[in-house]
Amino acid sequence: MAHADAAFSLMVDEKKTNLSERIWMHASTKSATKSFSAKEARDWVKTPIEEVNPALHLLVAQGYIRQAQAKPNKTGRPAGPRYIVNEAAFPQNGGTKKP
Repeated sequence: MAHADAAFSLMVDEKKTNLSERIWMHASTKSATKSFSAKEARDWVKTPIEEVNPALHLLVAQGYIRQAQAKPNKTGRPAGPRYIVNEAAFPQNGGTKKP
């Protein structure tokens, strides 16, 4: 049973890693302002937000993106999280383009 748990854990980690790479591919090439929302990331990879959030957290942990400070809304629902692309992650700035 421990082997099955370990194998399942690796599959989940691999899926999260692959998803984070797909998100990074879009964020590093398509975002003219170099910021994007979690909803935009979800739309790029056509994956439920419940699976996108862990991939976004992985990109934050690796330093490819950071979560932007939320601006308070005067009315309506609070805005969802926004992320800013780390320019230092690009090859011309000494980084790598692949997480």
